Amino acid sequence: MPDATPTSSPRPNDDAFQRLCVAAARTELESSWCADVISNYKTADRLIVAMTFAAYILWLMHRAFTQVLPSDEAADSLRSVMSDFSTQPWYQAHVFSRIAQEVSKRMPKVLSQPESAGTSIVDLLECANACGYTLMHQTDLRLMLKFEYCSIAFFTSMKELASSRLRAQ
Repeated sequence: MPDATPTSSPRPNDDAFQRLCVAAARTELESSWCADVISNYKTADRLIVAMTFAAYILWLMHRAFTQVLPSDEAADSLRSVMSDFSTQPWYQAHVFSRIAQEVSKRMPKVLSQPESAGTSIVDLLECANACGYTLMHQTDLRLMLKFEYCSIAFFTSMKELASSRLRAQ
């Protein structure tokens, strides 16, 4: 995934598109599907869960954008999101980067296996646990299914956002 180093490029409407990406990521992270899960954890674990969800959102965006946009444009947009995440009160650079690496490594395998349908939230939390944290798994079927649905919806909307970017050029 990209680093948070800002870049400038001559493409038209870059700033507007990057602001849309930041708004989409922030809205998703603050949405009920994330908040419902995060609120189930004790206060000490909420920062880790928030960073895990943020890493997942960034990874979903990366996956969607790299399927549609040129690599430099995808990277610029993801850097903008990462830059915004780095200003959040839950953000801790060393923790986030370790969790994000695990998410990037594990989640493609998880989502490619049909038997993992409905359990990817467990696999996501295992990314944080692989970094030395001890998050309990979610066992609420309603939350697990909501997580699946919202993940698919967000990924699809990010692909559409990227496609609309290309159509506008």
